[in-house]
Amino acid sequence: MTARTDEWMASIDRKDDGVRRVVSVVVAVLVLAGCRRLSPPGSIEREVAPVPPFVAPPATAPLESDIQKLRRVAVDTRTLAVTLEVSLNDAGQFPRSGPDGIAVGEFVLVPLVSIGDVLPRGSQLAADDPWGNPYLYWSSGRSYLIVCTGSDGVISSANLAGVLESAVRPTTSAPPVTTSCLEDEIVFSGDEFVQSPGDDVRQCTSR
Repeated sequence: MTARTDEWMASIDRKDDGVRRVVSVVVAVLVLAGCRRLSPPGSIEREVAPVPPFVAPPATAPLESDIQKLRRVAVDTRTLAVTLEVSLNDAGQFPRSGPDGIAVGEFVLVPLVSIGDVLPRGSQLAADDPWGNPYLYWSSGRSYLIVCTGSDGVISSANLAGVLESAVRPTTSAPPVTTSCLEDEIVFSGDEFVQSPGDDVRQCTSR
């Protein structure tokens, strides 16, 4: 991952020592992909019942602080990014998003669950963010966007369309955007966060 991604993770680390889950999940995904590619020619694979790619949150989830929730967004997003890279290696493209969803400029964002049937078998991903709202996804096959709608579950940033466009169009590339409100969207594309909270993030509207 890029320095931008590592910088955001480090800033969260300075505030909270939450448990890191990404290593075991990433290793599991890579091992799964490696096993498929390393099977000798002519070998016969046993049929294994498909496993849903998404993991449901625990029925009684522990109370999390805002910083812990942001950490979970970072872990969920980076884990999904690794899974999408496995899909790219296997199929030659990222899973394409459908036409029905939330329009933001020229992009139509769909719930992550809509691509569950084309993700690598054995994937273990979070469909919803820590606030209980679905992660959103867009892809043309050549690039992709992952969007967390923030603590309010609403797409409210007036400049979000421009952020999304700059993320997938090299000719319109812009510096990463740092936000200060928990309600603001968090955007990941390729190998970095193109919009993410800064060190002074806070709840900007009344609960």
